[in-house]
Amino acid sequence: MVVSQFFSPLRQLKGKGGASRRRNSSSSSGSGESNEAWSSEAGDTRSTRAMVTGECFCCNSKVSYPEGVACFKCTVCDTINDLRVEERGSRVPPPLTLARLRAGVQAYRRHPEKHGLLEAMIRESFGQWEVLNFSFASGEEVTDEDPGVQFADVHAAYKIVMGLPTPFIRAMMSGIEQVLRRPGRPLARREDIRYLLIILENPLLQQQSFRQEASYHHHIVKRVAGSLAHLPNSVHESLVRWLAQQGRSGLKRKVQLVHQFIAYRVQKYERAKRRRNEGVSRGLPMTTYSAQSTQRELPAFQRTRSSTNAAAGRGRHTRMRSNTDSRISLSGPESSGGQRRRQEPGGSAFGGDVADARAGLGIANLRIGDTPARFASLGAGQFSEAQTQHQRRARSSSEAPARAARRAGGGVDVDDYFVGADGVFYPRGGRLALHQHDWRLLAAAKAMALLHAANQLQPARARLGVDAFGSAAVDGMDLVADYDAWQARVPGAFAFCGYPILLSLRAKAQIMQVDAARQMDTKLKEAVISALFRSGTRAQPHLKLLVRRHCLAADSLHQLAAHEQDLKKRLRIEFAGEEGVDGGGLTKEWFMLLTRELLNPAYGMFTQDEGRAHWFNPAALETGNQYFLVGVVVGLALYNSTILDLQLPLAVFKKLLRPGAYQSLGVCPQQGASQGLSQGLGQGSSQALALLTPSAQLRAQLSEMLGDVAQFRPQLARGLRQLLQYRGADVEHVFCLTFEAAYDAFGARVAVPLVPGGAHMAVTSHNRVEYVQRYLHWVLTDSVARQFEPFRRGFYYVCGSNALSLFAPEEIELLVHGSGRDWAASDLRAVTDHAGFDSPAGRQLCEWFWALVAEMTAAERRQLLMFVTGSDRMPTPSQLHQFRVKLVLLGNESARLPVAHTCFNQLGLWAYRTKDELGTKLMMAITESEGFG
Repeated sequence: MVVSQFFSPLRQLKGKGGASRRRNSSSSSGSGESNEAWSSEAGDTRSTRAMVTGECFCCNSKVSYPEGVACFKCTVCDTINDLRVEERGSRVPPPLTLARLRAGVQAYRRHPEKHGLLEAMIRESFGQWEVLNFSFASGEEVTDEDPGVQFADVHAAYKIVMGLPTPFIRAMMSGIEQVLRRPGRPLARREDIRYLLIILENPLLQQQSFRQEASYHHHIVKRVAGSLAHLPNSVHESLVRWLAQQGRSGLKRKVQLVHQFIAYRVQKYERAKRRRNEGVSRGLPMTTYSAQSTQRELPAFQRTRSSTNAAAGRGRHTRMRSNTDSRISLSGPESSGGQRRRQEPGGSAFGGDVADARAGLGIANLRIGDTPARFASLGAGQFSEAQTQHQRRARSSSEAPARAARRAGGGVDVDDYFVGADGVFYPRGGRLALHQHDWRLLAAAKAMALLHAANQLQPARARLGVDAFGSAAVDGMDLVADYDAWQARVPGAFAFCGYPILLSLRAKAQIMQVDAARQMDTKLKEAVISALFRSGTRAQPHLKLLVRRHCLAADSLHQLAAHEQDLKKRLRIEFAGEEGVDGGGLTKEWFMLLTRELLNPAYGMFTQDEGRAHWFNPAALETGNQYFLVGVVVGLALYNSTILDLQLPLAVFKKLLRPGAYQSLGVCPQQGASQGLSQGLGQGSSQALALLTPSAQLRAQLSEMLGDVAQFRPQLARGLRQLLQYRGADVEHVFCLTFEAAYDAFGARVAVPLVPGGAHMAVTSHNRVEYVQRYLHWVLTDSVARQFEPFRRGFYYVCGSNALSLFAPEEIELLVHGSGRDWAASDLRAVTDHAGFDSPAGRQLCEWFWALVAEMTAAERRQLLMFVTGSDRMPTPSQLHQFRVKLVLLGNESARLPVAHTCFNQLGLWAYRTKDELGTKLMMAITESEGFG
């Protein structure tokens, strides 16, 4: 965030200041006290007291304030930060309990005329930290596992208050706003944040019946999210444990609340963006950043400046004085002398959202040091003047080469930037990303990361799905520009890609496709330039493979190895002896046939147990180069947005995206959660699991590893579970196991000791947990290290971009495999376009076709999809918007078989006379045809 040059020490002036104000009260022209007197006093204070910098606990902005003050007011979020705990002079009411609230309601019903007493009790209970933080206590000591709050009583209390008339609800909400604005102490301990948990349970926060209500509730949510997001890491750890105790339903409500807030913020920025674009299309100039606009729009200046002294930057109501008037020029010549500056034609390009946008961007605290170094000493007004003069000089021919040299050398030029209506420097030609400096969105993203970490601590069956954290509102934004800004790593800038849990699989796939298309275009340009300037060489614009069907695997792997430098070009496939132009269908068929051959047991590269997923063969004789090329094939499929018929288990993708994913406690060193829970990408579970006790970590890790192994070796997983669940003390005699692992090497059993001398160490009831740990670690890591490492290198050789880090392992699995679920005829019909079926006979033929599809078995439907599209799998739900099938009526030649164009996902039917004839021809086409020509 930015450094605030405004401070509000919130203290009473005494002595000379008070006398001076009394002497000058008659000359203040309508003000209750003299701004000059406050200016003199504040100036004396600043000359004798050093300025220090602190961070706001709500928005995390850096604020400068005099050393030694008890509190300061943030000018970005208007929150009062107490630097130490101050004793309240008045008597503190007792904590609120469910019984006390019910008694107050009963007294009100008996004496309605005394409603003020109940209103005061509700307002004081919810408006003071000393009361609310200790309300609804369970009587238990606050621990890492228990916040000491009786949430059943909290829910009952909210239900009671919501059943009361509106004034009582308003008293509760105003009290909540008051305590969030100023809790009265630093939030440094886990015991200090129980009031935030109570506020989070308020069901009113999710109500958005009308615009004003939604705005007010989101105003409260932003303060809750800000307070939670910027807590110390030690408090975050306790908070995540507490949230995990609330179960699936409690987490789901809070996730929905954060989603609502993010959608509200995104909609505001989208409206601001539309207004700006409309203003630009009408040729309206960008508005300037003036002192009068500051008075009108910025929350930090509301109710603090008098009309006669606004340009001078002197306040009186809260005794807040700006010390930036000499550093940043906020007003032009026309605003001097207390005269209102004339509004430029067209007004603000942001319309009514300027105040909100500026407050979110922290423009009240614009720090010139954040701009290019060349302009570090210039203010906004000075920058505009310097820009105009420089543009005049740049017209000369002598200046142009110098400007070009500066840009070529990595420097900046004044013409490359402009001052936006919000007072921020933006690059010309770039996109004005309003959300990138919004502390509210950053706080909401961090709060969502904390909820995601709490979800990881849930049992596997009770966890929310990966898609539960994706925001539909974020999907509608320009995520490609957001991805570019995230890659630029602008200090202090917020990007949704930094918190990929907020992105749906559809949004991530879109980003990956754009990133892949850019790399393909770059390779194409390099090939064209190489062909133009290098004589005697013939560069190929595409990665073109000519393969024979009877030697598909050998030809493919050989040519991929020969064109290793061209793997990021667009892929084109040609089958020898066939007349086919690859518009996408040949590529899909090549991927399908190649993966089938690679998985052929004759090659021995992969194993398959009980028809489950394939796993690397520990006894494989192939070299690492073969596995490298298999990794290249998987990477090419993902890079070219093609679904593979390659049943790899989730463990493969976990190992690809999370190095050391299966490091076992006590077996391999475990990486701790060194990074804050609200700061990371939010995709992994290692940080969340590190919050558990060692025994709980071990149970969670064993459960995860057993579930992953069950996908490709179900018998082994069942046996290890039975060993762990056995209650008897005679494990050694019942299971007869030693510390050895075994695998099949082409019919021979090979034993591998898990520890030195493992063949002579029996598994007992005392060491069986260690045995299961070591066995699972061997299966998932040690046994396939020789095969997996080259596979990983081949995969990243093609897909090694930042876009890959946005995905969770489950999402990459879906993109590679597609949706393995069965689909109905209605699912395919929903994504099918029809052409030529306008006549009654055509409509009848169309109905016959869909009736036949509905009557097919699951295997026959997969064959139909394979015949039409080149793949027997439906895309994932997030990719269905890009998937279309076309059904075409070709003509009256009913003796011919249906025709498919897999390049375009098109199926052509002839005008068959009966439904049986259509069914016979269709089944013959999908079961007995292959290839082109």
